[in-house]
Amino acid sequence: MPRRTLVLGGARSGKSHEAERRLAAFPDVVYVATAGTGDGDPEWSNRVAAHVARRPPTWRTVETCDLEPLLGSDGPPLLIDCLTLWLTNVMDGCQAWDDEIWFGGGEQALHRRVEELTAAWRSCCRTVVAVSNEIGSGVVPPTASGRRFRDELGRLNTALAAESDEVLLTVAGLVLPLRQHSPAPRPLPKALSCHDVSAVNLDTYASLVERPHSAFQAAAEQQRHHSGENHPGQAVGHPVRPGDREGPHRHDDQRHRQLIEPTEDPVVEGVTQLAVLGAELRLDEEPWDSRRAG
Repeated sequence: MPRRTLVLGGARSGKSHEAERRLAAFPDVVYVATAGTGDGDPEWSNRVAAHVARRPPTWRTVETCDLEPLLGSDGPPLLIDCLTLWLTNVMDGCQAWDDEIWFGGGEQALHRRVEELTAAWRSCCRTVVAVSNEIGSGVVPPTASGRRFRDELGRLNTALAAESDEVLLTVAGLVLPLRQHSPAPRPLPKALSCHDVSAVNLDTYASLVERPHSAFQAAAEQQRHHSGENHPGQAVGHPVRPGDREGPHRHDDQRHRQLIEPTEDPVVEGVTQLAVLGAELRLDEEPWDSRRAG
């Protein structure tokens, strides 16, 4: 389970359902409601009641917009629903709807609050899932205050997404991963010098990716070919040039380019690098057998 998950989406897109689903396996969750109870607004009160009714009975609800102390303390997982209403509350407190106050210091005050929330989100040690609206894809708001809110919510979402382990976008009830938590990639073999690997078994490495031993030997020979090193039995001081096709060491340049070019498969690339190193090691102290590269 990722530590910090941000769920974005439009109205009725399924974002709250997805956030709740992410924490459904936890019996003890603190549900942080930033909307208030909607006193005096029957429609809003009904919406809040519907949210409460579908939560597990073991979950605890905290109605607050003071998120930093919760993010900074240890405890059970948090579900914050939603950051859009948190921003509305903060902009109300900064009097961001008044142009004179906004340009006279309200904008800076709001950005400080966003930075404080982002820092708390970044350093949070408990599992947390937060919901926010994605509202920047629709009609441009006709009022200055509407455009201001749209822009600030976009900045807030961007700041928190940059500090999240997982970011999801819900559209029509479907979940699109924008940033997905995954286990650490399998490490490739470390960079080795000629003295580090005196007994590399290329047959073993070739079997890992179902490639014949000869393919990696050929890649190693091609590397020697381009580096100008002498093959065993060749006169010292007469390097093999890239364009040289004479003698018993003829090469198909196109085939070898395909063998030693970088590949999207990290295992193949790592094994090829080991094969190239193996050519310099005189594997198992045996003379180079050009027939194995054929």
